[in-house]
Amino acid sequence: MEEEYTFEDVREKAKKLYEYLVKDINQYIEKEHKQIKTLVFALDTNLRNIPLAALVYNYDNASGKVEYLIDKYAIALAPRLDIPYPDVLQGKKLNILAAGLAEPDPEVNERDKRKFSKLRYANAELDVLKNLEKINSRVSVTKLADDDFKTKQFQSEINNVAFQILHLATHGEFSSSPENTFILAYDQVISIKEVGDVFRTQLQSQLEPIELLVLSACETAAGDKRATLGISGVGVRAGVRSAIASLWTLDDKISVEFTKKLYEQLLKPGLTKAQAL
Repeated sequence: MEEEYTFEDVREKAKKLYEYLVKDINQYIEKEHKQIKTLVFALDTNLRNIPLAALVYNYDNASGKVEYLIDKYAIALAPRLDIPYPDVLQGKKLNILAAGLAEPDPEVNERDKRKFSKLRYANAELDVLKNLEKINSRVSVTKLADDDFKTKQFQSEINNVAFQILHLATHGEFSSSPENTFILAYDQVISIKEVGDVFRTQLQSQLEPIELLVLSACETAAGDKRATLGISGVGVRAGVRSAIASLWTLDDKISVEFTKKLYEQLLKPGLTKAQAL
């Protein structure tokens, strides 16, 4: 799905997968439950890293017309069958902690064999959120950019203020292996095990969990069939109800526009997080 020359083949396979997984369900919904607007999937290992939003329910090769499942329903994934009831963000005062990183401390790159590339638009992404604060009185944004995004400062903000949304514009990797699951702060790589430590006081002291974790400008572990469990693991350790993350390498310039549109939708009355996405 990342290479244009594969698009036609992908669409044909996406239509076949739609027919296997969704076609009969969709016919039942259209006949009996037309009010349903969101599909929640609890998937096994081989399907977890397939973006089900891109399943095709109508494809005319001759005309090039393509209709995707996301055109018809909001799509969400659940790591297991028991699905917590989500809280609605609209109508509430939104406290957002936005942390982003163009480049880590040079010493981090020296210590770490991964050699993290520069995220040129990470700060622009955080600026999008700060601009929201200027035009919407319900939005309050705490911004930690570059060398302000250090582990202790991040931990202090998390544990002392009740945030509904945590937005991270930084490198991250989400694998079934705890050793390969992390998010990057200015001063260190925060491993999945350390994520729990960062959020421990927050989980104990705040009345409500963080409603939404947005992991932006990140990528999953390439080829790891259980990578979405890594994303879920970060979310669970952070004590959040929902998480949004990319299944593959993300162009951080595009993520600026994505961020702007996502939060515009989140602030509209009556939309769930899945519908906003």
